[in-house]
Amino acid sequence: MRRALLAAALLAAGLGLARRALEPPPPPVAGDLLRELVPAAEREGLRVAGVTLEGLPQGERFVYVRGADGRWRCPTVHGAVALSIPLEELVAEVLTARAEVVAGGARAAAHGIEAEGGLRLTLHGPRMAEDPARDARLVLELGRSLPGLEGGRGFARLAGSDEVLELDRDPRSRLWPRETGRRLPPLLDERLLAGEFPDLGQGIERAFVDLADGRSLEVRSRVLGPAPAPDRPPPREWIAVEDERTARCLPYRIGGWQSFLYRVPYLGVAPPSAAARLGLDDPLAKLTLLQVAGEPIELVVGRAGSAGSVFVWNRATDLLCLLSEADAALLLPEVDDLCSTEVANPWEAWLPR
Repeated sequence: MRRALLAAALLAAGLGLARRALEPPPPPVAGDLLRELVPAAEREGLRVAGVTLEGLPQGERFVYVRGADGRWRCPTVHGAVALSIPLEELVAEVLTARAEVVAGGARAAAHGIEAEGGLRLTLHGPRMAEDPARDARLVLELGRSLPGLEGGRGFARLAGSDEVLELDRDPRSRLWPRETGRRLPPLLDERLLAGEFPDLGQGIERAFVDLADGRSLEVRSRVLGPAPAPDRPPPREWIAVEDERTARCLPYRIGGWQSFLYRVPYLGVAPPSAAARLGLDDPLAKLTLLQVAGEPIELVVGRAGSAGSVFVWNRATDLLCLLSEADAALLLPEVDDLCSTEVANPWEAWLPR
């Protein structure tokens, strides 16, 4: 009896082993295939001070540098202010990416990685300015994008490597222009008041519009009482003053004007060294903005050129910004624009929706 039971047990064990041998192996865990693009030991303590992009259709090379104040600028575009948060996100995305080897170098072109002139991203360390090699910490050649969850995936290759990688994210999608003919590079703050992002209830508290013909308009405000709730600003009254005339501003007019000031985009930029050549030595007006929180901003408004556009010198960013003639005119309100219900609201389209 014991021999029969032992034989049955051995037979069952043998059948189980045979069945497991015939089953397909379990799929590999994603972590077994993916490796860190930048090892954690290298990421620790790494401070990225600059980013270089090469191979974009807008131009050969664009450099972004983090200033001592934490703000990013683009010295290759006359020092234009860049979008700090998207740049920080791009850097973090690259540094924390995970990758899988999918092909060898011979298949790079099939994955959108070009031998010459392709899209290349370089992260620089804090010795970028004095190092002949510009303290390059990572050079990544970006290939074709792939659809997927959470922003998709993309192909890439580390410079000097012969491996084509599939990243678990897609840095290229942040950089490549979505419309043809775009002249400005990505990640710029393309607003006249670049770098200024007032919180609710902040923005401008006083302004002066001084015209070349001698006219002057002051717009000032005062707080009327306490805030109605912790998440709401205190009520504020606005007054416009021109010579002997004083009038109370309509709330939606002053709101529309401020919204326009902080949101109006520029069409292009030029360095301050070109101010005289672009007509800013004989400007049409000067606009001084005193903010509730933030430094004062002075805007020097030029005269319309032959192409129907106007350069405005933002003295805070030290950048000449090109605006359409229509937008430049909206910078300079008159008393009736702010106070009269008899005229249409010039900034109706700019009111927050």
